[in-house]
Amino acid sequence: MNALKQTRLKAGLRQTELAEATGIKQPMISNLERGKRVATPSTKQKIEAVLGYIDWLSFERVLISGSYAEAQKVVRTLKGIQLGMDIYEKRALWTLLWKHFRMGNKQNKEE
Repeated sequence: MNALKQTRLKAGLRQTELAEATGIKQPMISNLERGKRVATPSTKQKIEAVLGYIDWLSFERVLISGSYAEAQKVVRTLKGIQLGMDIYEKRALWTLLWKHFRMGNKQNKEE
């Protein structure tokens, strides 16, 4: 069970209730919970306004291009950068990286 569904159930909400409270259609919430869609930053904000913090990266598929060694190097660097950050700065950084690697894969596939 992913973090979104888990948080929604802890709040005692059905998908339809969350959809009504956020203004997001119920099928979209279902797709997010099943990992079929990835939430935009504005969608995440709407959901978090109702449910509170959700660890989106725990269940979103992040596609990374490059070698395993390159990925390890990036992760080590990020661990050092994050030490002085608050939770919002960390989430912004991870979102930015997710977008970068996601777009990198789309560009690689088109070439």
